Amino acid sequence: MEINNDLIETAELAALIEKKTPNLKLLEVSANPPNLPEPGLAEYKEEHLPGAIYFNYHVTANKECPGKIGDEKVFVDYVKEKKIRKSDLIVCYDHKGVIQSPRLWFIFRLHGAQNVKVLNGGLVKWKSEGHSTEKGDSPVVVYPSDPDKEDSYDYKRNPEMLVNVDYINSVIPELTSGKGDIFLIDTRPSENFNGTKPEPIEGMRAGHVKGAINMPTSTFLGADGITLKSIEEVKKVFESKGVRIDKKIISMCMRGVNASVIMFNLWRLGKKDIIMYDGNWYEYGLRPEPKN
Repeated sequence: MEINNDLIETAELAALIEKKTPNLKLLEVSANPPNLPEPGLAEYKEEHLPGAIYFNYHVTANKECPGKIGDEKVFVDYVKEKKIRKSDLIVCYDHKGVIQSPRLWFIFRLHGAQNVKVLNGGLVKWKSEGHSTEKGDSPVVVYPSDPDKEDSYDYKRNPEMLVNVDYINSVIPELTSGKGDIFLIDTRPSENFNGTKPEPIEGMRAGHVKGAINMPTSTFLGADGITLKSIEEVKKVFESKGVRIDKKIISMCMRGVNASVIMFNLWRLGKKDIIMYDGNWYEYGLRPEPKN
């Protein structure tokens, strides 16, 4: 498989910023709880990358089930408001490393954006290397931008990148057969996956989908805890769990955030057919356990 290089390093981004690269859009995504009115906005105002735009992706989530992505129109309306066009060079980052940024990367990829990056190490690594930041509630640095065209915001969702709860239940026999034709990876912490830690939501079952494999997000982080492992190290992570990347792989977690880290790393390895269970444990754990 051909490597997909959507991980951008701080030095490369610094060079793009210095040149004031046309159509560059830096998106700061919050790592704070989604129940806050504007999660992460205070952090953004205090300090952000030069020219960065505050992006509250919780706006685009399903209101009834936070584990699902909301309507396509809601997403398109929000990116229009933020003036983020489908053809822009979009760089996603967060304050605390690589936590929420892959989720935003996935949402843009899901809707057809082709030039989306994740900043390795986020704002933490950026600052540790002495790069400059801004303050305030709107960007100070403004990057040159081409005029809008008729199709500038022609985002279209790819339904093949999502599966629903009925599909998950239908493949449980395959997941438990041991044949290895399909894999379901659950990225929640091991204590949640194993059911030894009660879930924080009333009525939610503990445990996991039958046949799922547990690969917590921390598995993909380097020793510093803020950057992703190298391509070779990522390959070894999947191999250690017996996961074949040439087979069908579905990811899930609690709300879709950590599952996006799995998909981003699969993408880095060249896998184009990345799939998420849209609903995640937030939906599955509130349903009766299937009998199959």
